[in-house]
Amino acid sequence: MFRTLLCGAAFTAALGIGMAAEGQGRPQIILFQEDNYRGNQLAIDRDTANLTDFHFNDRVSSVKVISGAWQLCEDDYGRGHCITVTHDEPKMGRLGMDDAVTSVMLDDRGRGRDRDYRRRDRGRDRDRDWNQR
Repeated sequence: MFRTLLCGAAFTAALGIGMAAEGQGRPQIILFQEDNYRGNQLAIDRDTANLTDFHFNDRVSSVKVISGAWQLCEDDYGRGHCITVTHDEPKMGRLGMDDAVTSVMLDDRGRGRDRDYRRRDRGRDRDRDWNQR
């Protein structure tokens, strides 16, 4: 029995679901390359300044929000046009963001932090703030 539970836990972790799927732990979003949650996928559980590092830049067509609220932005470091998603979206084209997402950040407003990812006037300050995380 212990071996079965251990294998099940390893399998769950390998899928990138872990405790966040149970409503515990870190917030998480899963990005999909195709509409309707198909194609390659990438699980994100923290701010990601540039999806190029994961070969996912401008390739997101649908998202599953496991938990949390997420800012999806056209440019790196949360710059450019951004949208907030709090639930699954099978077709990002409906939100005007099909194959346009470059950065993904946890929308942590209301959690005691004061970052606003929609502001475009911070420029270099945003880069400095990002590097201090």
